Amino acid sequence: MPLIARYLQLGAEEQAQTTVAHEQAIAFYTRHAQPWDGTLASCREPLEAFYHACELGQYQRAYDLLDRCFHQLDRAGHWRSLLPLYERLTTAWQPADDTETQNLGWAWTRLGNFQQNLGDYPRAVTAHQQAYNHFTNLKYLEGQAAALGNLGTVYNSLCSYSQAITYQQESLEISRAIGDKHGEAGSLCNLGSVYHNLDDYKLAITYHQEALGISKEIGDKRGEALCLGNLGNAYRFLGNYEQAITYYKQSLEILRTIGDKSGEATALSALGNAYGSSRNYEKAITYHQQSLVIECSINNKKGEAGSLNSLSNIYHSLGDYGQAITYHQQSLKILREIGHKQGEAASLNGLGNIYYSLGNYEQAIISHQQSLAIDQEIGNQRGQASSLTGLGSVYSDLGDYEKAIAAYQQSLEIRQVIGDSDGEGGSLCNLGNIFRSLGDYHKAIDLYHQALLIQRKVGNREFEANSLHGLGNVYDFLGDYRQAINYHQQSLEIKRAIGYKRGEAESLTGLGNAYNSSGDYRQAITYYQQSLTIQKKIDDRWGVGTSLFNMALAQAKLDDPGQALLNFQQAEAIYADLKLEHMVEQCNQAIRQCSNQIIPAQRRLAPSIGDDPKPESLSDWYDRERQVNQRKTRTAQTRARNQPFYLWFAVGLAVVMLVWWLKR
Repeated sequence: MPLIARYLQLGAEEQAQTTVAHEQAIAFYTRHAQPWDGTLASCREPLEAFYHACELGQYQRAYDLLDRCFHQLDRAGHWRSLLPLYERLTTAWQPADDTETQNLGWAWTRLGNFQQNLGDYPRAVTAHQQAYNHFTNLKYLEGQAAALGNLGTVYNSLCSYSQAITYQQESLEISRAIGDKHGEAGSLCNLGSVYHNLDDYKLAITYHQEALGISKEIGDKRGEALCLGNLGNAYRFLGNYEQAITYYKQSLEILRTIGDKSGEATALSALGNAYGSSRNYEKAITYHQQSLVIECSINNKKGEAGSLNSLSNIYHSLGDYGQAITYHQQSLKILREIGHKQGEAASLNGLGNIYYSLGNYEQAIISHQQSLAIDQEIGNQRGQASSLTGLGSVYSDLGDYEKAIAAYQQSLEIRQVIGDSDGEGGSLCNLGNIFRSLGDYHKAIDLYHQALLIQRKVGNREFEANSLHGLGNVYDFLGDYRQAINYHQQSLEIKRAIGYKRGEAESLTGLGNAYNSSGDYRQAITYYQQSLTIQKKIDDRWGVGTSLFNMALAQAKLDDPGQALLNFQQAEAIYADLKLEHMVEQCNQAIRQCSNQIIPAQRRLAPSIGDDPKPESLSDWYDRERQVNQRKTRTAQTRARNQPFYLWFAVGLAVVMLVWWLKR
């Protein structure tokens, strides 16, 4: 036999042996497949079989083998493990017929979904576009509608809402044309989500209700539960927590009936959010913990991280910063393990907010900057705006108003570009707070009124109340106490109406401050006591410390140093426990002043030659400290205003000196 022929024969025999080996491996792994136990290891057999089918070039067979464990791994958040498998399919598969072309389209769809879940939006767009092209070549309208809907969902995540709406409307038209009721309901639901992100909650409700009607008509219980949950979200953002809770409970009941554990966990988490928004933290914790238990039981890593984040937010609101940090760090670890960039950024931003509350500004800045970098990397504009807002708050507290204004201004511009009206109002309110701190009260008033217009249009009652609170504070500083009291009362009424207990306490404190400034110390103490009662009830330890401190100052004005001393001491203990060192120092100064005022009174001795000078009263000390702070503020403002003048003066002087030198 010629050498070349012999070589070819040996190659063919070797290839045949290899084919047999791959076939035997597929048969072995198929026979020994293990039941799903929530771990990646339990899917080892179908994944091994998938590999051998790919080695044989049998990609339809590989797709079918992978399909046996796809849903479990997808639900458990193993997108990073699934990603290279579907990348291999979509890269190497040359479909032999229409069925294979259709399945290749669905492989591209799954790949796009993984990339979206991992925050890789540009690649997700490419993948869904590929899916659309395959379905279009087949004239497979159902697939086209699905691909368009997925593209709309990615653009919604990218805050490109006009593109998102265009794709969802195209998807809706196709679904209606082919009579696909399930697809029609899905497109309506997706449109509702886009308008929700645009803060048009009423239009979002319209779309979700239409989708709900279709889901009921076709008996799609899972779709019905999804629509009810989305309606709950819209009403929660409108501040109608009671209605939101009603919808969430209806959704939960359906999901439990059909045995959808993942959906049940989502509904429980939504209930936790609603109770958290209404400041019923005990119930919020209960629901989030129930959600966490289910997410862990079904090994849904993304959901587990979400529940941990939610629990962290609740403990942050309660002032339990240590527990809040623990939950956020657990969440962050999971999100990094599964490669969920958007979630990682959100978790870092949450940590930044907690460190800010603790007064650990250095760590807060680091966390917010890390969050911002990730959001910029993945193109998450809403996340960028949130991180910039966090940085603005830190710089504001540090007195670096130039950096604070820059951060808030960037946040405002992003929110305006993406159409986030709610966030735009919040950014305007934050800028108002900065200009109030700078003593530019008229600028602050203008910004608060701009924020109010947006918040009233959107219907965000909580943010509206915050802007009114800001206006109350400005008019207090301006000495227009009647206006200050008026705005604080409006803010108080809204917060009571929506059940915002923490905000109610803040407004009562604002009223106390206004009466304190006007010299009505007894009325001020009455409001501080009301605020204190609420703060104790909701376990707001920082708020309790603040109310005690404010009451003590007012009591000092009434020449009641004994009671003032007790309240300062209680406030100091709380601030020390919270590790708020700057507030501890303020309390210690006040305690020393109280003690100096009480001791001579106890001695009841007339001053004589050789006696110590009469100690400064706490009331006088408070007035002196306030005057010093006001002088510092005025000096800073004068320096800021005169800075251009000094610059040009220096330049002019330099020119004069240069001319003089040249004439010598």
